[in-house]
Amino acid sequence: MGYDGRTVVDGSHQRVLFMRLSLLQGIVAYHQNKRDEARRFLQSAEDDLNALRVDPSALLSLQELGWSAGAARGALRATAGDAPRAHDYLETRRQERQEARARNKADR
Repeated sequence: MGYDGRTVVDGSHQRVLFMRLSLLQGIVAYHQNKRDEARRFLQSAEDDLNALRVDPSALLSLQELGWSAGAARGALRATAGDAPRAHDYLETRRQERQEARARNKADR
């Protein structure tokens, strides 16, 4: 049986890894003539891939707010494509980085 760790997936990097794992498990099951199992794994890989796709209009709206394409894409993936939440996510991360820099400066 394959590993299904969906409850621990907390970001796009893990989702990509699980998508690849499901795809490989589906291919192996197909070649072992386990068609139903292969179908299940391949469907899981397709679902994960679709969840990773980013809406171009949401990406553009974040870029218009000054975010880079890479940062915007990552935030949209982390927030399931919700542009306002992605913007808040990016702002929070920016503040956390600034606070960490200030703490590091104070420690020196």
